[in-house]
Amino acid sequence: MKEDLKSLQRRIYNYMRKKANSLEGEWSDELKKYRQAQRKLCRNKVLKSNFKELITSINSSDIIYLGDFHTFDQSIKNLGRILHHLSRNGKKAIGVEFVHSIHQGCIDAFIKGQLTELEFLECIDYGESWRFPWSHYKVIFDLARRYKFKVVALNDTGTLFERDVKASKLIASYLKENQGAKIMVLFGEYHIVNDKLPQRVKELIPLHKSTIIHQNLDELYWRHQETLKGEIYKFSKSEFTLQTSPPWVKYESMIYWFENLCEDPEFDIHQYIMENKIKTFSSNAEENFLLLAKYITEALGIEITRDELEDFNLYDHRKLDFVEKRIGLCDKARVIQFYRKLIKNGKSFKLPCSTRFYCSNYSVNRMSFLAGTHIHSIILNKMDPQFESVLSVGQQDEKFYFFFFQSMFSYFASKVINPYRKCDMYCDVEHRIKAAQTHPRKRKNLIISLELINTPEEIDNILAKKSLRGIHSSAKTIGNMVADYIFEELFNEKSPKMEKIFSKMFSVNPNFEDFHYFVSEFMQKKKFKKKKKRVF
Repeated sequence: MKEDLKSLQRRIYNYMRKKANSLEGEWSDELKKYRQAQRKLCRNKVLKSNFKELITSINSSDIIYLGDFHTFDQSIKNLGRILHHLSRNGKKAIGVEFVHSIHQGCIDAFIKGQLTELEFLECIDYGESWRFPWSHYKVIFDLARRYKFKVVALNDTGTLFERDVKASKLIASYLKENQGAKIMVLFGEYHIVNDKLPQRVKELIPLHKSTIIHQNLDELYWRHQETLKGEIYKFSKSEFTLQTSPPWVKYESMIYWFENLCEDPEFDIHQYIMENKIKTFSSNAEENFLLLAKYITEALGIEITRDELEDFNLYDHRKLDFVEKRIGLCDKARVIQFYRKLIKNGKSFKLPCSTRFYCSNYSVNRMSFLAGTHIHSIILNKMDPQFESVLSVGQQDEKFYFFFFQSMFSYFASKVINPYRKCDMYCDVEHRIKAAQTHPRKRKNLIISLELINTPEEIDNILAKKSLRGIHSSAKTIGNMVADYIFEELFNEKSPKMEKIFSKMFSVNPNFEDFHYFVSEFMQKKKFKKKKKRVF
């Protein structure tokens, strides 16, 4: 099965990369050389590292280079995680490639609140000069305000080399004018290879120390797929790579960007409109959904015909009237209210008693999760066409078991497609319960989740008078963390337990015995309760 999974992942990668490259068009000779330099780097020896080593190198450096894949929001998320752990002493700045240096005044005015978001985008001519998803880069300004960082514009016109030279002068100038300062440079992933932008800066200020942080290097992933088990690695004491996502996911983000750019030339300027559900993310959603479902069944050895897999309809915000109408056909008001709450909160789900799905965002994680739900429902429907009626007529515990097993398999299926996907684990749930910023309703549902793990025999009392929304939230929290644990600890190691686990996942009328199997086998173990979500 493991060999089949590797083959599956390679097929997904080849499909996504080929499609992305076809949309991008012909590369210049200079860009090909930059790409070749990165591939050469990946042939070097790499060692396992950790977060402590990374932060130690960062805090001893004046310049930190972080590679950016422009359509992939994971690049910016990792930037935020690093900034959160930086030393609080001294002046700091974030150098950005996506704003031309002539617009430094616009950046300063925007951070001070003297320009609105739309005025800022127009001021820097974002639609013509950059155009990559604004929602990703907007986060940088939020971080700059929170941590009191200066944002330095580093971009310019010219060849790749000429742009590196200009950026190096701006970096050097900032450090010379601000003695003891530190600058985090977010630049395209090909530019931060050691003999590119870092070398240009070193020629100007040779005594300054730097750390280079690459992200999600394709060749490194495939070359060391069997041995790279963590997420932080190092080429040297000052050059690292964060392998936080499989390579096909970043190409998926690139495809979505190109597809929308072709449909709407102002896509990126008005990215915030998309966040308010006025646009869709993909014109090929149904095709991608079917492809993911097919890959999942192949990887897990599940026998489902193509006709069965093709029996679905996928809807987004453009069909909300129809989705609302279908939900209104449910025979219980509390069920109708539950699904309307899911829509309001931007959740994706299977419409009850149908093969229809509502998807709020066409990301790989959401699509593969829904594909898992589709597969799970096909199998259960063969055994009992009325299996979903439990939501209307079932007892509280039966509703919980329904959502728990559905969520567990769906999340497991999404891990097959994206092995780097992560969710809150036991320690994270404990932390969120204690955190002051956790919403009271969410805290209550998280407390219920841990109670169900620690005292499952009290399930009737724990779930008494709980809303369907609360039951679903707790069931999904537990289902996701159990699936993540099983995938990492058992599935990758070809554990003989997997056959029984799968049989339990597909229990048509799950009961306490089925749930208790997962509680006793996994959830109440010390190893499970010590688990927490990865930093990257």
